[in-house]
Amino acid sequence: MSQMNADALHAQALDHLTQGRAGPALALEREALALDPAHQPARSFLGTALEALGDLEGAAEAIDVLAAALPTNFALRARASDLHRRADQARARRLIGKDVATIAHAGFTHAAFRDAGSAPGLHVWRATFAEVEARLRPDGRAQQLAVLFFDAQASSARLDLSYGGVELDENGKRVPLDELTATAIVFFSAALGIDHTEARRLFSWLADAGPGGAHVSGCQVGWISRQKAGAAEEHGLSVREEN
Repeated sequence: MSQMNADALHAQALDHLTQGRAGPALALEREALALDPAHQPARSFLGTALEALGDLEGAAEAIDVLAAALPTNFALRARASDLHRRADQARARRLIGKDVATIAHAGFTHAAFRDAGSAPGLHVWRATFAEVEARLRPDGRAQQLAVLFFDAQASSARLDLSYGGVELDENGKRVPLDELTATAIVFFSAALGIDHTEARRLFSWLADAGPGGAHVSGCQVGWISRQKAGAAEEHGLSVREEN
């Protein structure tokens, strides 16, 4: 019965993946593996879903488990090696763990935000529509990065003027992204060191999934809110290193 249920969950996950919905596919593959940890197709496509969402370290771990179970499958070993290489590159690129000067000169920050000062354990950059906060470890490197929109609803209705993000409309015409979406994609890409396609899938998943958040390559990723005295509640996105 567990095998049959795992097969059904895996089939549903494949349907989601073929339609570009990596987030729901990931949840289903995890359910399938909870029922049948030896389900090899679910393990393989768990790696595929994690890779699509930019969790290259998680994808590498999933394929490592599968490769260990199939030691003569050299294609799996090559896939795992490639994922580990890309995960190392992403960790080297990402702004999490970097110092304030590196964050300040990064393309994401420099394109729209200006230095707004610091306090113990905190540095802030401000744009007309949002703030970026870096929460610092004792060594001065970022343990958490967050972008908080002064009015998230207004940003979602306003065209992006900072990052040049575009999408295709129903007629195949390239149109600009809204300010919130474009900022979120470039933020996740910079904070996690992943490409814009992976960052966009991650943001789309979080937008649909709500406040639960996700674990991506050793970081907790999700929505964040802040209430300042005498001001409206602000909403945004956060990436926080877990160790």
